[in-house]
Amino acid sequence: PWKDAPYKDAAETTDMGYISLNGFLSQWVLMTSLDPRYSLANLIYIGYRAKPSAALRVTSRRSEDRKKQKTERNVFKCYIFGSKNAGKSALLYSLLGRCACEPIAIIHVPELVSLSFNLPACEI
Repeated sequence: PWKDAPYKDAAETTDMGYISLNGFLSQWVLMTSLDPRYSLANLIYIGYRAKPSAALRVTSRRSEDRKKQKTERNVFKCYIFGSKNAGKSALLYSLLGRCACEPIAIIHVPELVSLSFNLPACEI
């Protein structure tokens, strides 16, 4: 389900150009955060037999997280801002493990990048 925008080229790939396990899991998280119904439909399509409601976890509101100064979330949406030629695309490509050394006009810069990192528990 990820051959078109916004998913195309948004995940980590192997040296041979195939999506890695980490990339697959990141893509699934991206799909779920952008369109939970589509994600559930794909789960059912591939044979998920449990209750669909058990597949997603609804977290508390962000305002409640800020009051407690802790979060139970494990998916965060981050935006990268910067002036022209500041290195925004290079940062995204480095996170994906790709080279951004070609002229920028040739490179297709992904609108979305999905990555998975293991982070220690932290306060917000």
